[in-house]
Amino acid sequence: MKKEMLSLNSWIKEAAEWQQPLDEFLIDYNMRELECSQEDLLAKMQEMLDVMEKSVEHGLTGVRSHSGLTGGDAKKLAAAAGAEGFVNLLGEKALDAVIYATAVGECNAAMGRIVAAPTAGASGVLPGVFFTLKKHCGLDAATLQRGMVVAGSIGMVINERASLAGAMGGCQAECGSAAAMAAGAAVSMLGGTPQQVGTAVAVVFKNVLGLVCDPVAGLVEVPCIKRNGACALQALLAAELALAGISSFINADEAIDAMKSVGDALPCALKETAGGGMAATPSAIEWAKKTLPVNKKVAKETLIMEVIATTNAPKALGPYSQAVLAGSILFVSGQIAINPETGEMVQSSIEAETQQVLDNIEAILTEARFRFMDVVKTTIFVDDIKNFDAINAVYAKTFKIEPPARSFVQVAALPKGAHVEIEVIARR
Repeated sequence: MKKEMLSLNSWIKEAAEWQQPLDEFLIDYNMRELECSQEDLLAKMQEMLDVMEKSVEHGLTGVRSHSGLTGGDAKKLAAAAGAEGFVNLLGEKALDAVIYATAVGECNAAMGRIVAAPTAGASGVLPGVFFTLKKHCGLDAATLQRGMVVAGSIGMVINERASLAGAMGGCQAECGSAAAMAAGAAVSMLGGTPQQVGTAVAVVFKNVLGLVCDPVAGLVEVPCIKRNGACALQALLAAELALAGISSFINADEAIDAMKSVGDALPCALKETAGGGMAATPSAIEWAKKTLPVNKKVAKETLIMEVIATTNAPKALGPYSQAVLAGSILFVSGQIAINPETGEMVQSSIEAETQQVLDNIEAILTEARFRFMDVVKTTIFVDDIKNFDAINAVYAKTFKIEPPARSFVQVAALPKGAHVEIEVIARR
């Protein structure tokens, strides 16, 4: 029997029937699904909020991206807002949302630590909205934590019914989804009804439907960072409309489904390939040619290749890179259980060896601004198939929900006497 898709409308209906605030209903739902306590769930939300806040602070220092393409705008806008004679057309709340969203986007472009909410390219929207509401509406930590649960749950629905990836649905699926998550969470945190949360989500998608993903040179900098600021405003607008009692003729699920249908219809050139939109303008093409080293074959496909390297994972043992980023796809070389701090193999047990391999992969993913949830394919090489169950037991702790496709292969031998080697492919 076909699995029924997640439905925001169903959650809203159930919460209303039980006369529960939506955040309370969704906390209970996530506790059951994740098999964790409320304390652990909210602690995880606070951990992400802490990272978001530090990302804002880092971005406001005026950091610039490694490419040199972007940086310093959040600091510049914040300084202008405090200057005598500055005409604040947006109002303090809206301007702060743009500043914070821009700051996180610039932190991301400068390879700082961010929360992909739901993606790296859309990472500024949620912090922009959340910390604006914290500052101007006096929201406490507990309220923000519960809001994060609402935002994440909305993201789950969007991911299942449509997509959170620009490569699949255009930027409506990235910044648009982030704005929908932020809008719904904002309504919830400000005391709105479950129905009003759904309205806010629907309004966002109506306003951003068809938004293309067109990163210049394949980098989530231009036009992505400024788009984060714009979508933070979309989130605040949608929340305000919903809280005013304005309803949406199109419900949340239908709006998400419409986003998917539009995303499916978008040409490949407008879905993160850097083949159209702003990425195809003369200025963008000229900059990419002059600034970035591009493989000739890849250049024809308008994809930028980037070698990924980190000291938090073992150095390559031969003429290969730890990983290569091609457009939105990350190819991670096979990793064995070398402790990067000592340079020695971990071979105390097959379980410990497997965990070290996964730790090494995580370090490389993090360096490239990916997560395990972005992994779409793994290949596991072992010297003894009898270790299948033991490796699986460790592997399953990393890939708990909807694990990627996988191959499991026995080979004659592995480098340095390793018993397990794993390579992965990830996609934003």
